[in-house]
Amino acid sequence: MVYKKIIVHLCVMAVMATSLCAQPIKLPAIYTGQDVAAGFSTNIQSLTQPVQLSAIAPKEYELTELTPRLVKAACIPHGNFAFVKFEAQRQDEGAVKLAFETENEYTSRTLTIERVFATGTENADITQPADSSFALFAEANKVAAFMQADSQYAKNRGYHKTHYELTDRNSYTGISFYRVTASDFEDTANTVTEIIAVIGKPLKETIGITPNPLVNQANVQVFSKYAGKGMVQLINMQGTIVKQFSAAINQGDNLLPFTAQGLAQGMYYVRVLRTAHTPLQTSVMKF
Repeated sequence: MVYKKIIVHLCVMAVMATSLCAQPIKLPAIYTGQDVAAGFSTNIQSLTQPVQLSAIAPKEYELTELTPRLVKAACIPHGNFAFVKFEAQRQDEGAVKLAFETENEYTSRTLTIERVFATGTENADITQPADSSFALFAEANKVAAFMQADSQYAKNRGYHKTHYELTDRNSYTGISFYRVTASDFEDTANTVTEIIAVIGKPLKETIGITPNPLVNQANVQVFSKYAGKGMVQLINMQGTIVKQFSAAINQGDNLLPFTAQGLAQGMYYVRVLRTAHTPLQTSVMKF
């Protein structure tokens, strides 16, 4: 009789153990926008979907210790992404330094530096503030579309202000316009800074003679920032003009041939005159 009771008791325990083992095991859920707190029958791919961040997480979902980034970024209400500073300044003839700061970076993806040149400003003397106004050049069709100069991945440091710096290799001697565009992971929102003008360093005007010393034939090499009518003069050491001829001066490089045949040996000055612009002058030895 005792043996029968023991056997019945063991059978009952076996049935209870079997029913317990057959229960589905509950897994801790990571919020993916769907209720995935299911058993083994749940598709495991649903647990590996990227976490979608939002301003405030839905209250009906319980955030576990497996989602600290979601708790930090999504459960705390925060302001919109914004640029709080943007600066662009020329360092030298071949480089422009850019610096900008952002705040409320949570779901930003890239920060793109964009640049466009103002045509017709090469080697020009920029003397008025209006000369650097983007609106004026846009109305005059002197600027094309902005092009990407560089880009950086967003650091997404939340409410902390984030500082970025970079150097753009830019040797344009005229006016360059810069702006920065921020895009998010969904490509649904773009934020753009103000437009900043950076003025180039115009190349210096130069004049030279080749060959020097010369015998009979030579060339005057002139780099001019201006185009127009010009006059080339050959002057002796006493200040007398011994030879001159007119020439058209182009903006940029010019090669003006001349002859010194019949002139006495000695030192001479070569002067290039241009209407309303500073004369260019150098010296040459005649054999």
